[in-house]
Amino acid sequence: MFESACSFCKRIVYPGHGTLLVSNNHRKINFCSSKCRKLTILCKNPMVFRWTLKKDKLNEISPFSKKLFWESSYHSSFNRALLFHTVYSQKRASKLKEKRLSQINIMRKIENKF
Repeated sequence: MFESACSFCKRIVYPGHGTLLVSNNHRKINFCSSKCRKLTILCKNPMVFRWTLKKDKLNEISPFSKKLFWESSYHSSFNRALLFHTVYSQKRASKLKEKRLSQINIMRKIENKF
């Protein structure tokens, strides 16, 4: 187990905390809070917000964040449109699952009557 960085604000996300979003192309996107997740879905730029570590790239706060800044995974950019499409697809899939489960339950009730 190791610590990872939030994909929006680059703060440390400890194991068992935050939210992990896995896209269709097997890309793992970590979020430290729902605030970061919602701002990413709304396609906000993290460089605009003062509270993000991306805003203060030149003035690193801790050695860990400095290490993350120079890692290759830190520089990789992700497609926000793909992220939005993935979240939308997950919502749509959950609605379809609920609809299918309700249809299965109706069919079971019909079969039990006979």
